[in-house]
Amino acid sequence: MLNKKGSSNLSEQKQLLEPVLNILNNYNFTLNFIGKVL
Repeated sequence: MLNKKGSSNLSEQKQLLEPVLNILNNYNFTLNFIGKVL
């Protein structure tokens, strides 16, 4: 029971972090792109 709850909490945290990581990746990509253009 405890292990199952812990794993579900972990997957929920992963789902919350995924959009944040995507935003950070897009931000880094944008900075690199701007850096190349400038």
